[in-house]
Amino acid sequence: CTINSGSHQYLLLIPSGESNHKGTYRWVDDKSSANPDLYLHSEGIDLVGNVLVFVSKTSRALFELDLDGGTYNRTSTRSGAFNLHPDQLKVIVNDPNDIIYFCEDGGSACDIHGQNSAGEFFTIVEGTDYNTETTGLAFSPDAMYMFV
Repeated sequence: CTINSGSHQYLLLIPSGESNHKGTYRWVDDKSSANPDLYLHSEGIDLVGNVLVFVSKTSRALFELDLDGGTYNRTSTRSGAFNLHPDQLKVIVNDPNDIIYFCEDGGSACDIHGQNSAGEFFTIVEGTDYNTETTGLAFSPDAMYMFV
């Protein structure tokens, strides 16, 4: 695949107040004007409606960008058994439970975790006998089967 046209833009987060957990954002043309130090080693991007979600492995955080409203939220992924680095993520559209599914990286016993709309984390698959990251998370079209 060759892309012969288009442009590159870079994410600039504009935190509100002293915390970088909420704020606004904009896309900038110059990479040096962006602030990737706030979302280092980003992976696992997904789009649900008008919300773009991705994780930062370094800060162990989930970012949600409201594409219509120009705002963002940053929440921690550190919770209970989810103690390594977030990796790939997947959101099932029209899931009544609004669960975000996360793969895990960074050591042995990497699991698959979920986070519901209340911000609660839970383990879906334990990787206790699996000595590397979990990756390749996908669901069947009817969302009845998970593949890793």
